[in-house]
Amino acid sequence: MISFVSNVTSILDSQIFRALVIPLLIFTAKVVDVGLSTIGLIFTARGFKKLSAAVSFVEIIVYLLAISAILDHLSEWHYLFAYALGYSVGTYAGMWLEEKLSIGFMSIRFITRKNPESFLKRLRVVGYRPTFYKARSSAHLVHVVHAVVKRRELADFTNRIARFDRSAFYAIEDIRQVSHDGFDQRIRRA
Repeated sequence: MISFVSNVTSILDSQIFRALVIPLLIFTAKVVDVGLSTIGLIFTARGFKKLSAAVSFVEIIVYLLAISAILDHLSEWHYLFAYALGYSVGTYAGMWLEEKLSIGFMSIRFITRKNPESFLKRLRVVGYRPTFYKARSSAHLVHVVHAVVKRRELADFTNRIARFDRSAFYAIEDIRQVSHDGFDQRIRRA
């Protein structure tokens, strides 16, 4: 047992471990920490209180582990570099992961000069619930179509708009809350 402990101690004190493994651990911890922080902030902004609190709990534990490694070795430039690089990569990773999770709802409003009646019927057949009204632009009569969709369905919806009218103008907004989630009873697309 003493031999094992002395072997572990010699590995932890080795140059290779201090030069490569510790910076890699710091980098990884910071990527996880900042990635979770980014996701937590996005969840907070969208009103997911419980999810945000759970993410923040894990994030602060990882943060304390990473910062303690740095504070013990402030003179080591490669530790500081690993920390800063982990912060940068963590921000990107958090935003990428949040995009892939696609939690929440989006509001899509598009304006077209084409009559959308047949398009609206096709949207309803596949489960969307669009609303439309007529409006006047500075020069033309236009149709404004509005729909609330799940975030993960955004690409499908915008592709449908493009197939219907390539010249349609659309704007997309995050929605913090919907009055009820009638979306789960929708017809599922194949």
